[in-house]
Amino acid sequence: MRSVSVCLTLLLACAWTQAATSGSRMDLLDALNTGDVQAEFYGAGDRAVTGYIERTADGPQSLEISPGTQFWAQRGGVQGQTNLGRVPVDLTETQIAWVTLTTCCTNIGRPAPTPDDVMVPVRCPDERLSRLLGLPQIGAEPHFGVQVAVWALANNPRRGQVWQVLWRHEAAAQAPEGRDVFVASALRVGAQLLERIGLEPAAFRLFN
Repeated sequence: MRSVSVCLTLLLACAWTQAATSGSRMDLLDALNTGDVQAEFYGAGDRAVTGYIERTADGPQSLEISPGTQFWAQRGGVQGQTNLGRVPVDLTETQIAWVTLTTCCTNIGRPAPTPDDVMVPVRCPDERLSRLLGLPQIGAEPHFGVQVAVWALANNPRRGQVWQVLWRHEAAAQAPEGRDVFVASALRVGAQLLERIGLEPAAFRLFN
C-alpha cells in the first residue's frame, strides 16, 4: 500500500508541475533557451519587428516578450530594434502565433531592417532601457519621444544628429516651421521619459 501511495503522490506532483508550467506565463527568451518554443523574427522598418512563435506540444500556453527585448539584425550595418512594453502572447488554442511588435531603433543613422533581415532576440543589454520601455502606458506616449529617449540611452548621440534624422526622415511631409515644432516636441517628451526613470537628461549629449 505504501508503494502505491508513493507512486500516486509522485504522479500527482508531476501532473501539478506540468499544469503549472503550461498555465504560467513564460518569458520568450527563457522558453527559447529551454526549447519549449521556436521562433523567427524579421525586420519591418524602423518601428516594428514581425515574426512567429511556435510552441512544442508540452510548451507554455502563455508567453511574454519583456520590455527592452533586443532584436539584432544578422546583416551588418542595419539597425537593431528594441521592444516597447510587455507583450503577452496567447498560445492556448494554437501552437503558432504571428506577432507584430512595436519597437524603437537602437542604432541611429543606420538603415532600417527589411523583411529579408532575420532579427535575433536577446535580453535587453541595458537595464535603463528595460525600465524606460517598461513604464506604464509607454505605448501611449508619442512614438518619436520614446525613440529620442531610446537613442539617448543606446547611442548617446549629439543633438544635431538626432535633429537631422527627425527633420529629414520622420518629418519630411511638414513645412520647415512645422518640423521645428515636431522635433522640439519629441526632444521634450524624450527628456521627460528619462526623468520618469530617475535619469538626468543633462547627462546625455542630446540634451546639451
